[in-house]
Amino acid sequence: MDLSARIEELQIQSGEEASAYRARIESFMATAARTDGYRVALDALTTRLADKLTLTLVGARAQVRPATIQIIRPGAQQLGRFRKLPFGSGVARPHYRPVPTYQRSGAYADPFFYYYYDPYYDFMSWVMLDTMLHQHYWHSSAIQVVDTSGTLVGTGDQLDVATDSWAGRDAVTVGDQGIAVDSTVPDLDDRQSSWFSSDGSSPTDVTGSWTDSGSSDSGSSSCSSSSDSGGSSCSGGSSCSGGSSCGGGGCGGGGGD
Repeated sequence: MDLSARIEELQIQSGEEASAYRARIESFMATAARTDGYRVALDALTTRLADKLTLTLVGARAQVRPATIQIIRPGAQQLGRFRKLPFGSGVARPHYRPVPTYQRSGAYADPFFYYYYDPYYDFMSWVMLDTMLHQHYWHSSAIQVVDTSGTLVGTGDQLDVATDSWAGRDAVTVGDQGIAVDSTVPDLDDRQSSWFSSDGSSPTDVTGSWTDSGSSDSGSSSCSSSSDSGGSSCSGGSSCSGGSSCGGGGCGGGGGD
C-alpha cells in the first residue's frame, strides 16, 4: 500500500507570476530541513501503520522502508503545455475533481492524480529538476527521477544521466514576462490526446511530481513508506510532489493535469 501526498506550500498561489513561483520553489529546495521534516513525518506515519498491521494480522511481520523523493521528468508533451499556463491574475488554483479520472498510466497511475487537478504540476517538477541542475540542490541518492512511463532514469546524485537526453534541459525560460518554450518543443493539439480532464476544463495528461517515499519491500515511488506484512505490503508512500501537502498542512492535493 502506498500513501501519496503533496506539500501544500508548493502549490501556486492566486495572483502569482511565473518568476515568483519559481523563486519560491527554489527557496524551499535550498533549505534541506524543510524537506526532511516532511519525510520524517511520513516515516512516522508509515511506522504506525506497519505496527498496526502487525497487531491486526496475527503472525504477520511488517517492515518499513525509508521514504524517498521521486520527481517525474516532464516530457515534450508536458513542456509544450507550459505555453498555455496563465499566471498573475489568470492563475487557476488546483482543485479536486468533481468526478475522478482514471485515464492514467505509467508514472501517473496514482490515486492522487485521479482525484486532483493542478495545471501547474508539471511546471513545478520542471523547476525542481532545473534547480537541481543549475544550483546543485538535492544531489542525493534518495532522489529518484522517473520519466512519464514511470521508468527510473537516474537519481539525484546521477543527475546528468537522468537529464542527458531530456528535452526540458535547456528548452524552457522563465522571466518577468512569463514562460518561453523553445520552438523545438512542439505544440500539442489536446483534442488528439487520449487523456482529458474529467471536469472538461483541461487535458489530464500534465505530469511532473516530486514524490517522497518511504517504503519497505516493494520499491515504492512517491513519498512512500512501505511495509511488508506476511505477504501483503503496506507501503505508505507520499509523493510530496510540489503542490500539495505531505506534512505541514496535511496530506492534500497536488496532482496535475
